[in-house]
Amino acid sequence: MGTVVLVIALLVTANYLYAQSLIGRMKRGEDVIGRWTVEPATFAKFRDIERARKTRKNNWRVPARDMPDGLEVIFTRRSVLVGNTWFRLAAKGMTRFSNARIENDMSDAIVTHVITHDLDDPEQIAEMVRRFYADVAQDSLLGPMFNDVARVDWSAHLPKLTAFWCRALLSVPGYEGNPYRSHQLINAQSPFTVAHFERWLELFTETVDLGWAGPKAEQAKALGRKVAQVHCHQIVGDELDTAVATSMITGPA
Repeated sequence: MGTVVLVIALLVTANYLYAQSLIGRMKRGEDVIGRWTVEPATFAKFRDIERARKTRKNNWRVPARDMPDGLEVIFTRRSVLVGNTWFRLAAKGMTRFSNARIENDMSDAIVTHVITHDLDDPEQIAEMVRRFYADVAQDSLLGPMFNDVARVDWSAHLPKLTAFWCRALLSVPGYEGNPYRSHQLINAQSPFTVAHFERWLELFTETVDLGWAGPKAEQAKALGRKVAQVHCHQIVGDELDTAVATSMITGPA
């Protein structure tokens, strides 16, 4: 009996420490897609509305105390932090958020998160690549091509992708590869379609828009459009319905 209690205690402690580490990352801004602070008066109004409900409709139990500094709300793609209360999306029957924003009659009282980073250094580019391909690997259309057909070794592939984008955006040397040849080999096993490149471009644009803003972010989206266009034309033989970028490049998927 004592062993069982010890095991349970260890599991609870491990889960607590894991949650605390995630909370720390969210507060530092890692993987954040939406962040705002609800002003004290707005929170008080919301709390009064919640108290008046006949049945509680929120999964989050509203604190009874006042919030003199406001209430911070942070979203990542897979979790939500409300004050000091953390929710994992899997526990709520959801897969991931693609965006988070405020749309209500109290939006004037909310300070929204402003994106301040551009894709102007290797660290930011590496983070963009990591976020983007984390979504690609789990996408219902693209995931099977990468994981089951190409059997990508992500630990080896992500540094190559980062090197490609560092070269494209910052003129940093180091990328070597033949992306067209690798795509030909994958296409021979399981043919690509226009839908694959449309979805790739959709996820790429979404990733950049959610995390970065500035000249380099705009350049990255233009290059992403051209990557999708060129690969779709060369491999599938069809054209993508997207704006034409000025730079002609081919890059890895």
